[in-house]
Amino acid sequence: MPEQREQRLPELLGSAENALLDQFLHCGDWALLYVDLRNFRLYNQLYGRVAGEQMLVALASTLEQCIDDHSVLYRLGTQEFLVLTENTQAEALAGSVCQHWGKVSTGFYTRQDRQRGFMVGTDRHGIGRRCPLVAVNIGIVPSTAQTDRSLAEIFSSALESNLQAQAGVDCSYCVAAPSAPQHVAGTGPHRVLVVEPDAALAYLLQTTLEMRGYEAAVTSSGQEAFKLAVTNPPKVIILDLFTSDLPAGPFLCQELRRQPELKNTLLIVAATNADREESLAAGADLFVPKPFELNDLLGWIDRLIEESAKMVDLPNADRHFRSFRR
Repeated sequence: MPEQREQRLPELLGSAENALLDQFLHCGDWALLYVDLRNFRLYNQLYGRVAGEQMLVALASTLEQCIDDHSVLYRLGTQEFLVLTENTQAEALAGSVCQHWGKVSTGFYTRQDRQRGFMVGTDRHGIGRRCPLVAVNIGIVPSTAQTDRSLAEIFSSALESNLQAQAGVDCSYCVAAPSAPQHVAGTGPHRVLVVEPDAALAYLLQTTLEMRGYEAAVTSSGQEAFKLAVTNPPKVIILDLFTSDLPAGPFLCQELRRQPELKNTLLIVAATNADREESLAAGADLFVPKPFELNDLLGWIDRLIEESAKMVDLPNADRHFRSFRR
């Protein structure tokens, strides 16, 4: 959980560094930048540890090149950095880091991944995962937003703004608001739309999803699925590409992905004789070949929803990717 990371952050610095940090944060016109890499653990799983270490070296080098003599750079963990800088320079610095990373990072991918704009991971069951490219996230905490707050509270605010920056598609940064963090109320069960021509399998999916606490809707019609999805966007769509009323292929997946109402909807293609690469290129977040183990599919639904809630990049959150390869 994010709270666990917040409690650990101050402990990662030594006593001398903590004293310097505390002195700096109480001297007036400062800003704290919390920098890390989104999707790095996925990259590390797919490309290997050596490539991952080279990417981290490139990030550290990028930060060192972008900061000035009045700024201080700390490395917290594997991929996490803190930068202390002048308040007036914070956003310009964040923008420079994002711009430099956009140029440097292209050299860490195969030409195929660069051209399609995402990585593809495949496990031993043939399940294919569309994996976004690695991007820099930066949370900015200006001194004007943190009057009379403790060091731990400032770290928490930095982490929160960093997580908010992850909502962007590419490299992005977010400035912490002056107000105290707001707690979001629960939104009820997640909706899952099942588009499945096999009536028995559709019933099994609906029943099992509802038993796990999801709200499930089922249809075998591609046109009805499109209407249901756009009028009441679900959290997840499980889609068979061979519907009862539309041409076979990725057409429906492409159309669903184009809709602005569904920008936060997770698309899972579960189909027989469908092309994995074509499905992922059409916008699917996950490709699951039929026949599949029901528990595997349900586990991936839970996993994707967890990721979308910004909890994916925690130290123990990559267990589902240990068997993936490119």
